[in-house]
Amino acid sequence: MPLYEIRRCSAFSKDDLKTFCELRDVKDTEKMNVDEMVVSCCAGSSKYIKSEIGRLVNLNKMVTYKKEAWKKISDEESLGVILSKFVNHSGDNIIEVAREALTDSNYHGFAKYLEDEWWEREGGEEAD
Repeated sequence: MPLYEIRRCSAFSKDDLKTFCELRDVKDTEKMNVDEMVVSCCAGSSKYIKSEIGRLVNLNKMVTYKKEAWKKISDEESLGVILSKFVNHSGDNIIEVAREALTDSNYHGFAKYLEDEWWEREGGEEAD
């Protein structure tokens, strides 16, 4: 498990770790100490989240598009539709999600540009 995942997961309370273990279907958490829970439940958490999002992307393709279009719809397009629905089609929130994704991917300059352009064109709320 990457060191950053251990550090991040070690900051969780035991109750938070139990919840995360339940999501991952890890059994017998009552017998585990915090360190064991971190290793058992947080190992590969980024991979787990990516897998779950992949499942949602495919499910969205099935319920949003006609069957013959499923293979033509990219995962990115499907994810965009999911995120748009999740933030109730709010332009400010969509820009915030895009800005955070760019920042997380170390595209800080482009994230700032996106924020500035949105603020200038649409009168969105300035981010802190």
